[in-house]
Amino acid sequence: MSRYDGHEKTWSDSMPFLFQRQIGTVRGVIAPSTVLNMIGRSCEEIAETTPAFAGTKFTPHDFRRLFATDIVNGGLPIHIGAALLGHLNL
Repeated sequence: MSRYDGHEKTWSDSMPFLFQRQIGTVRGVIAPSTVLNMIGRSCEEIAETTPAFAGTKFTPHDFRRLFATDIVNGGLPIHIGAALLGHLNL
């Protein structure tokens, strides 16, 4: 699946994306602004019962960082992790 990058004005190479949805038979990437709203609403709901979450903000890129940290801590060589994230060099 590919995604249009409004900042770069280009389509990405075909790759798996973390935030996806399927409408009928069409699978697509969820827009970053939609993801931000969904995460924000979830944090507000959690904050109602867990005050430590009050004012907490996450971005989609935070999940990319968590993924990178998790795969490297899980033993995947860093150069493979970098390639998975689309980095050309370390």
